[in-house]
Amino acid sequence: MDDSDIAKLCKKIYENHQQALDLIFEHRPDLQSYVFDQIMDEIKNTEKVILDKSTKTEIRFSTPELESMAAQQTGDGSWTPSKRLVLFQLTNKDSGVYIQLIIGPGTDQSLRELLFNKANISIIIKGKKTLTPKWSSIHRFDLVNKEEIRDLTSEGIVEKLIEKWTQFIDEELPEIQKVLIEN
Repeated sequence: MDDSDIAKLCKKIYENHQQALDLIFEHRPDLQSYVFDQIMDEIKNTEKVILDKSTKTEIRFSTPELESMAAQQTGDGSWTPSKRLVLFQLTNKDSGVYIQLIIGPGTDQSLRELLFNKANISIIIKGKKTLTPKWSSIHRFDLVNKEEIRDLTSEGIVEKLIEKWTQFIDEELPEIQKVLIEN
């Protein structure tokens, strides 16, 4: 069947079943929203996390430990209204769900460089080797990859997310904070 035949067939099916198809499209599952809702509930129930400005695809957060750093309140406000310099960002995309540790734009470049250098000499934090003027992702932790999104049910994806989120909170987060906060 060539493209024109397929187009004709699709048009005929749509004309004959428009109401049903419109209803299906209106109520089709939105995996990204479902994942967002589930992981947001998990994050809200995590005491070690302070939520920041978020969207359906990016959930930003800090921690009480990061808030104790003098550098934390030196963001320039162009990234988030909280003016935080360092944030974790959980990215929720069709290609995967992952957490990055990001140094955002700030009012004091020397503090940005200090944090970046601390991270760069650490074997715990692995990321970019150069500090960019605005945003530098200095660490990434994968929660769910593209293949898992393709192969797992929505419930399976959420189970994996929660398992990896717990691992991040219990194992990765304390080590990352230790590197950034220690002199």
